[in-house]
Amino acid sequence: MHKDNINVLVVNPGYVNTNLSLNALQGDGSVYGKTDETTAKGLDPDYLAQQIVDAVELGKTEITPAPFHHILAIWIRLIFPKLYFWIMKKRAKKC
Repeated sequence: MHKDNINVLVVNPGYVNTNLSLNALQGDGSVYGKTDETTAKGLDPDYLAQQIVDAVELGKTEITPAPFHHILAIWIRLIFPKLYFWIMKKRAKKC
């Protein structure tokens, strides 16, 4: 894309407060129909949109608009993948 003077922005958002879980399908094909807690506490869509616009205007190549613990998880996965997957496995057992 660079040779064509096209800039690319990678956006790695945390949870976003949208209707995603309301419209999500379950394994049996039925509609989930409720907003889960993580989505409800997610980023405001207008805030996220402004973060993206600002990043484009500044010529950034990547942004991660997310809470600190989400960003920390990304770094743990990058640097200590076995630890990351151990944590995720433990976390999944609690659900």
